[in-house]
Amino acid sequence: MMKLRQQTADCADFDILLPGDETPAFRVLLPELITADGLDGKDSPLFHTIPGTWSLRDDRMSGTFTTPHPLTVFVSMHLRESDIAVALAVRNDTQNTLTNVEANVCLSPNHLPGHPGWYNPRFIPEMEPDRDAQGRCWYAELTPRRLQVLTSAGWGEMHAHPRHPDPDAVPPYDFTPSRQADAVACAIPSLDMTSYLFQAWSSPCRYIAPFPGNACMHLLPQMAETLAPGAAAVVYGLIGILPGNREALTAHIAAFRNGLILQ
Repeated sequence: MMKLRQQTADCADFDILLPGDETPAFRVLLPELITADGLDGKDSPLFHTIPGTWSLRDDRMSGTFTTPHPLTVFVSMHLRESDIAVALAVRNDTQNTLTNVEANVCLSPNHLPGHPGWYNPRFIPEMEPDRDAQGRCWYAELTPRRLQVLTSAGWGEMHAHPRHPDPDAVPPYDFTPSRQADAVACAIPSLDMTSYLFQAWSSPCRYIAPFPGNACMHLLPQMAETLAPGAAAVVYGLIGILPGNREALTAHIAAFRNGLILQ
């Protein structure tokens, strides 16, 4: 069965091991952030660094934590053969009505630095286990034309400069999202083109183009247009590695979005 490891104790930061593997296959932050118009603007830590209360029963992991805003975040994961069915919920515990509530979910084939640090050689070639070196390789060599985003128009390039991917010409961490929330998934093939690392969501998403600071891929699923004090919103996701070609991945994502893959 798939296994997970919280490198940061009791936090929504997971290294995922596929069945039979001794090292992780991917890392996911559930979420890295939740943003909204109407929050008080105080400095807030990244959400995956906030400890909470977690439980693991058979193939299901769930947890709850509270942010300083305050918001209460609930995460539920169903560990499947090679992917995870996710429910991500947020409750507005502030006195303000929030608008444009949006999660930021980070997925990566490495965890550098880490305790221990690791990377998946199926998606990153054998190289120095260094975050900066792998981020530059990710931006300049691995993601141009290969990292793609799925919208209603089909699959398209996710890189902002796929034909001139110079890691020295852009900020190492540029979290500027796409203008339109028209994405539903993003994915990158393994080096041998036999599987895809992907994330998909039930709601429309904005996305963040790859940057050279780290080897990761970000989708920003919309949680709610409006969230009143005391109200909650939930989105559903599917995250993992799917064997097969892009047509198989497209069909898998369609099955998830049509409710044929249950939480």
